[in-house]
Amino acid sequence: MMARRGTVITQRALAKLNLVLRIRGRRSDGYHEIDSLMHTIGLADDVSVVLRPGLAVQCTGADLPGGESNLAYRAARLLAEACRGRRPAGALIRIRKRIPVAGGLAGGSADAAAVLSLLNEAWACGLPWDELLLLARRLGADVPFCLLGGAARATGIGDRLQPLEPRPGVPVVLIAWPEGLSTAEVYRVYDQLNPPSTARVEPALEALAAGDWRALGAALANDLQPVVEVLRPETRAARADLLTCGALGAAVTGSGPTVFGIFSSAERARRAARDLSGRWPIVITTELAARGLGSMRTNTWARGDGP
Repeated sequence: MMARRGTVITQRALAKLNLVLRIRGRRSDGYHEIDSLMHTIGLADDVSVVLRPGLAVQCTGADLPGGESNLAYRAARLLAEACRGRRPAGALIRIRKRIPVAGGLAGGSADAAAVLSLLNEAWACGLPWDELLLLARRLGADVPFCLLGGAARATGIGDRLQPLEPRPGVPVVLIAWPEGLSTAEVYRVYDQLNPPSTARVEPALEALAAGDWRALGAALANDLQPVVEVLRPETRAARADLLTCGALGAAVTGSGPTVFGIFSSAERARRAARDLSGRWPIVITTELAARGLGSMRTNTWARGDGP
């Protein structure tokens, strides 16, 4: 049964880290094959949908468009087209941004994944999990992982996922900037520079499975990191600062520019964040998170009887 008009459902859309990102080569269609170890973190946007006629997106906390150029809007349109002949009600999608925009944390992908999950329920589309994942793949390389959440090894362009046992609670400190980096630009410069691939996923997989955080810190790696450090030289200093403050390891996530460090205890992470907060524009303490959308639902029904 479709939820009534005016019903509000809210969900947290979790950011992700690339603990390792290896670039395996460029495909003929311009995309790059990767091998990556991804893990969700507790940093999240709040995404809610209000059932009403029409379709619109409102964002607070960041200056983002609300129409076709917004990935969450495109997710809603794509789901409506796939809704098995039903005529879904419209929706106002509200996004409270906390994840830095264009920071390599998949904030836009996480929002799009949340919209797929929320509206599949609110519109009573009834699409099974595998069909939602197919829609997610059409939206972008990170959207399937954001729909899955937890931990996974991602291959292909990032859309082929091998789920892994997540390791929640490992403290993380992020250093980010208000101005992000274009993923397309980072990959364009990567192709120009053509640096050798040095990242390897297997050591990090073994460390994650064993719960060996010191070994995991030593295994953090990102083939895009040298490019990010060319485009945003201060990321090198940010990474060094995290290590000086006690991080077990530090690296750029995704296409940057966000830099992260993992710590052996929450207290050490908090102390590092205090020491770094006056030096860098955005410093965030968080942790690896257990799962994705399924465990982060709040299901806040403001009006109506629910689906």
